[in-house]
Amino acid sequence: MIEKSSKIRGSKGSRPRKHLEEYSEIHHHHYYYEPPRPRYRRSSKPGIAGALLILTAIIGIVVSGILIFSGMFVGNIDDGISFPGAEDTGDVTGKVRYMNGTPAENVTISIVGEDLVTQTDGEGNYVIFNVPTGNQKIQVEKDGYNTIIYKTFISPSESEWRSDRNDDGSWDHENKQDFTITTGDDTLNRGSYPPWGMIGGFIFVCAVLMIVFSIVALIGGYYAIKRRKFKFALLGAILGILTLVGALFSLIALFILIISRNEFDKKEHPE
Repeated sequence: MIEKSSKIRGSKGSRPRKHLEEYSEIHHHHYYYEPPRPRYRRSSKPGIAGALLILTAIIGIVVSGILIFSGMFVGNIDDGISFPGAEDTGDVTGKVRYMNGTPAENVTISIVGEDLVTQTDGEGNYVIFNVPTGNQKIQVEKDGYNTIIYKTFISPSESEWRSDRNDDGSWDHENKQDFTITTGDDTLNRGSYPPWGMIGGFIFVCAVLMIVFSIVALIGGYYAIKRRKFKFALLGAILGILTLVGALFSLIALFILIISRNEFDKKEHPE
């Protein structure tokens, strides 16, 4: 049995154990499976969203410039309105009555700080021509009656209105001011000026905010085109909606950004 076993181990075609171990060491290799890198197709969605945000920014910046100019103009209306080729004066007209409703004759009507004075006629009507536009004070006075100081804003007038008188001799006019006088010797302050300064300031603040929102939308549009910084691109779309003038474009861009979220901050690999 021992002889037979030795023959088998040394028979032709067989390999001794030592040779098998050396062969195994030489030809044995370790192979590691490397999964393929992820591949995806780049769509045009982020680019479209970026273009819409850039368009929103351009519109917002242009409108902001118009609003800034408008705010400055409105804020200075207190000093009067002046357009090239347009009237910078207005006419003031109205009717003065006593407490019982009868017309008040010979009541003195003047513009405070201006050399403009007139008196009411027999029907209580008056008119003062060429009053500087802007904030003015109309003074109404008559002996034995309280003096009225009325604050108002005078807008530009055209001459055509003067031919259209009512049956009682009065005129309908944008600067029409009627008064009722009462007995006494006091000075009564009436009326008020429009808050042009406050309105102008509000418009200016809105314009500045629109510029800020538009700049953020512009940067967000850039990142959307580059497919980078998704959160900033998303912020640009949201603030673009707040510009109002580009709300529709920004809303569409926001929707496109959301559905193309997985295309951001990834490296492209060829198919």
